[in-house]
Order: sequence, then structure tokens, then C-alpha cells
Amino acid sequence: MNVKDSLVWEEWDEELERRKEEGEMDVSLMGKKGFSKGRAEGWAEGRMEGEIDTARRMLALGESDEKILYVTEITPEQLEALRREGTLSSS
Repeated sequence: MNVKDSLVWEEWDEELERRKEEGEMDVSLMGKKGFSKGRAEGWAEGRMEGEIDTARRMLALGESDEKILYVTEITPEQLEALRREGTLSSS
């Protein structure tokens, strides 16, 4: 989730909480809020899994760390963990 999305989410969350406190919010709206948040989190998790898979393939092809980090946007720590994972599985 990027900063803009995060700010929009915070505004949405604050408005729903205000309505809840004032008794203006229908329970189904609260359910929609939870569903939307879960959906966004699931999408982000799925995207990260895809980036990790891409990084694994790039490592197997011998691509440079710099290129892998740029293309996949994973952290150097995640890349190092993948490298260790590959070393363990090939033993």
C-alpha cells in the first residue's frame, strides 16, 4: 500500500469510527470496511509473493543483486534470506 492509499484508508477509517460512535453506521457498513481492508491486505500479500518468486528466478539466472532489488522492490534482507534459502535447499 503506498502513502496515498494509506492516507485515504486512514480518512475512511476515521469517518467510519465517527459514524459508529454517533450511532449512524449500519453494521453492514462495518462488515464492508473489514472486507475491504482484508481484500487490500490480501492483494498486497499476493503481490509480495509474486515479487519473491520473481527474485528467486532472477537469482537462479545469476542476475545481480542491484537488478533484483530494482525489479522486484524487495528489501536487501529479503534477498539475503532467499539466497540462504537457496543454499540450504541445494545441499
